[in-house]
Amino acid sequence: MPQFITSASDDSWVKITRPLNGIYILDIKIFPIKGQVVLGAVTVKAEASEGIDGIEFIVPPKVGCRGIVIYNATQPPFEFYWDSVESGLKDTGMVAFKARGYVGKEYVAEDNIFIWRFILK
Repeated sequence: MPQFITSASDDSWVKITRPLNGIYILDIKIFPIKGQVVLGAVTVKAEASEGIDGIEFIVPPKVGCRGIVIYNATQPPFEFYWDSVESGLKDTGMVAFKARGYVGKEYVAEDNIFIWRFILK
């Protein structure tokens, strides 16, 4: 699946590093594949260039097009344990997942991936 890294500045970057290129079951990568498949909860991680103060992790709503911040990491390591399902969000099935980096309140870089995400009950 394609990955896109965009930046408002040539020096700033954000990279989603987990989940990446694998099948994850209950937070364990069990098999490498091209693309991301997640069954159950997973730890999401991102790296960023020096100077980035925080990263927002964003998923789309079920209705509308503006992404919703599900976690805001304000210092390295930029990561969180994604174990919930929120009503009103498109956070199961095929999910367009985004990590957006900030310096202060200024958006400077982002990374986007698609994740097949399924919740185990």
